[in-house]
Amino acid sequence: VLFIIFQEDLSLILYLFIHFAVAGISTFMLGRSFGFKPQNAFVVSIFYVFSTKMLLHLEAGHLTMIASFAYIPLLFLSIREILKRREFLWILLGAVSLSFIYMTYPTIFYYTMIFVGVYSLYYIFSHFHKNTSLKNFILQRTWTPMILAEVLGGCQPSVRLLFNERVFFFVILIGAGIEFLQVQPVLLRQRRAH
Repeated sequence: VLFIIFQEDLSLILYLFIHFAVAGISTFMLGRSFGFKPQNAFVVSIFYVFSTKMLLHLEAGHLTMIASFAYIPLLFLSIREILKRREFLWILLGAVSLSFIYMTYPTIFYYTMIFVGVYSLYYIFSHFHKNTSLKNFILQRTWTPMILAEVLGGCQPSVRLLFNERVFFFVILIGAGIEFLQVQPVLLRQRRAH
């Protein structure tokens, strides 16, 4: 959208500024979620934003790779907050950041999904000892489909699970809509080529 509204030079500067700001702010918030003091979280965000990887990709002109790296801390923060407490804002931010990572650089998306999956499993099993059973923990902390709930022990569907399934469907719908914005120009280009 920036490249449509503004001239190319200005839109490129704004594009990079927005993505570096997203990376810095989300890394600061991620540091705070780990319990860092504000000064330490600020230092962590500065180190991430001005890391060698980000600056070398900037120099090489890999703008989409920089944009993809900018959303990883936001996704990781969203996953941490979703696992701690299920709030719609974090679900939405996680879905949007995951979609942006996929749209900007699909390879980084795949590696990020592996990391998120491993972290989620680590979180589930490291917090499991505080709960009475794995079945209750899964039903309380994750968006388990109703079929899994019935297989685990014939649980009756609760309002909480039904709400979570609707939210999960809504997140999938948002992600599909965002992905359509990327796929639609490609489809139009292929149609014109024939």
